Amino acid sequence: MPDEEYRSWNIWLRSLVNGVFAWFLGFVVYMIPGFIISIKMGFTLGPQSNDPRMVSAEISQTISEIYQNNFWLSIILIVFTCLFIVWRSRVIIKKYGGNGIRNGMLVSVFSICFALFMIIGSFDWVSIIGILLYSGAGYLSGVLFKPAQ
Repeated sequence: MPDEEYRSWNIWLRSLVNGVFAWFLGFVVYMIPGFIISIKMGFTLGPQSNDPRMVSAEISQTISEIYQNNFWLSIILIVFTCLFIVWRSRVIIKKYGGNGIRNGMLVSVFSICFALFMIIGSFDWVSIIGILLYSGAGYLSGVLFKPAQ
């Protein structure tokens, strides 16, 4: 019996770690436009100015305005994080078995908690939509993918 408890605990831990990994991958995809714009601005403004602090301040201001005022970047974060949740849930379910719905929801729990944390800072409907979609992605992956026999 202790071996079964260890296996269950191990699957829980792996599911949670894969959830963090799925959110991190979604965040990396979310940040790609900012990296591209900042590199492009750096090469454009760098030769024109002798003051690197001014160039850095202008790049920071532009990037913060882009991420504050662009609804579509938040949607990209949610969609890609959902896709990564489904992917990592599938890996956990196929490789380790167990209760698929539980494992899918465990993979999505970090993204859900992070979205709840963001709502505490400032309420927006995109976070509510994100919570619903993250939950749906975890549940759907648990229903769709059957454990390996």
